[in-house]
Amino acid sequence: IILVPPPHRETTHFSAAALLLLYGCTLPNIETLLLLTTSKCRHSRNLCLSIIQSLPCPPKSPADKHSQNQPSIVGNPTSTAIDPHEPNPPVTHRNKKQPPPTMSEPVPSPQEILDTPKDVVATPPKDIAATPAARGPVSRKLHSSSAFISHINKLLSTQTGIDRTLSLLYYICTFLAPQFVRAAQRHLVLRNLKVKLPSAATLTSTAVRLRAAAARISDARMFLRLWGLFGITEWGVKTLRSPPADTVEKYLVLAQVGVNTVFQVLENAAYLNMHGVLAIADKARERQMWLWSTRMWAAHIVLEFLRLERVRAVRKKTKTIVDVKIVGDDDKAARESWRKSFVGNMMMAPLSWHWSTEKGLIDDTTVGLFGGYAAAVSFMDAWRSSA
Repeated sequence: IILVPPPHRETTHFSAAALLLLYGCTLPNIETLLLLTTSKCRHSRNLCLSIIQSLPCPPKSPADKHSQNQPSIVGNPTSTAIDPHEPNPPVTHRNKKQPPPTMSEPVPSPQEILDTPKDVVATPPKDIAATPAARGPVSRKLHSSSAFISHINKLLSTQTGIDRTLSLLYYICTFLAPQFVRAAQRHLVLRNLKVKLPSAATLTSTAVRLRAAAARISDARMFLRLWGLFGITEWGVKTLRSPPADTVEKYLVLAQVGVNTVFQVLENAAYLNMHGVLAIADKARERQMWLWSTRMWAAHIVLEFLRLERVRAVRKKTKTIVDVKIVGDDDKAARESWRKSFVGNMMMAPLSWHWSTEKGLIDDTTVGLFGGYAAAVSFMDAWRSSA
């Protein structure tokens, strides 16, 4: 039993009484009790030290009778004493971090224990307070908030993470804006059904702000794509240096590089002319640049469908020749990547066809649904990769 009094002056007599009552125990227990001298209460510590120093050494415990062949420090006048002025004093258990003495080890005297440096006294591990269980509720919340903020910062530190985040926000705003317009148009009917809604003017202004936010996000995404030609060029160089094993897939990828290059050039020219950087006064020509850039994107989606189908056919043919069902982790990852690419392509295909025409094919709600699904899948991939 370890009796550790709290650091108050009123516990001085308690510490002294505990030492006097338990002094008849064996010396290893006394060594444990001497930890009372490390109390933060100055009066209690000084009194404990004076009492222990004045007490004579107790007789040997029964455990010492079984260790007569081992040298003893307590009560042995011929035992080696440590000279503080000796250049290389012998190593003992008090300056060498070892576990407390057992029955088979020499037992130190109380005076030697009192002379032990304070830095040798056992202290709780430093990492105990760092564990989540040792933290308070506020500390745990701060820790989780800091980890979440670091994750977001890591995601938004890359151009891919920024583009996918903006894409998700764009399609969310595009989807919500017409819903607020419909709610404003049916405001009277909904109020008669006892549905609590803001005023029709508030709903209409919210829809206008959402459309404005979507326009600014789209502008920011096009600005970030001004340097897209460098990435497309690197894509083409890598394809030529290490082309796919299948020749058909290789030419499909090179065709994708070509149409994406045309798309990026036309979009950059139209964007810069829209902001007055280029001097193309003919607005009809600018509209044609927007239109044909979107058609190049639609061509890329068609080529991507052909490439995915070719990859599936080659994989199926390879399995038929080998006559083995591949179930390894690499094959599972390839299947999952193929499925995500195919679904994302399916969601983006209607949008590319919609923006490839002058009047459009679908409304904003449908654009938000198709684009939002593809953007959410891409955003989750970027979120997991930045963890």
